[in-house]
Amino acid sequence: AGPGAELARRRAAAEAEAESHVEAIKAIADMIEVRDAAGGVSNAVEFGRAVDRAEAAEASLNATRDRLHAKSEEAAALALKAKRHELRAAEESAERERAQRRAESVAAELARLSDETSLNQRRASEEMARAREELARLREALDDRDAALGAGAELVERDPELARTVSDGKAALDDAAGARAA
Repeated sequence: AGPGAELARRRAAAEAEAESHVEAIKAIADMIEVRDAAGGVSNAVEFGRAVDRAEAAEASLNATRDRLHAKSEEAAALALKAKRHELRAAEESAERERAQRRAESVAAELARLSDETSLNQRRASEEMARAREELARLREALDDRDAALGAGAELVERDPELARTVSDGKAALDDAAGARAA
């Protein structure tokens, strides 16, 4: 039960108290009427005083009811304002939680992409190292081939007959290797 229930309980209690005052005043007025009928003029003055007191009590009761009504409206307005504030705070809290979850999701995705990038970078570095090694081997082979061609060209220029013999021997070796493989 919120502030509205407490307010309703207090209002009901104040109204019950006011009603009991009214009932007491009516009972006194009834007693005075009975005594007035029995006592005459002196009781009429007392009756007038009692009526004045009853009217004052009724005016006090009405003023108390008006104050209670104003307080009830004020308390209801405050309770409504507090509820709105509570709902706004709950919505802000929920929005902060959603933003936190989105930030955590983005951070996780960023970490995943960072790991993936690191892995790709490592693989690319390894591939680049292998490519450099292969390039170095190919350069060496090219240098060896160029040197062999240079030596062969020099051999052909100096001794064409020896060059023909070496070429025929190489062809025979290649044929023998091909025959063995078949």
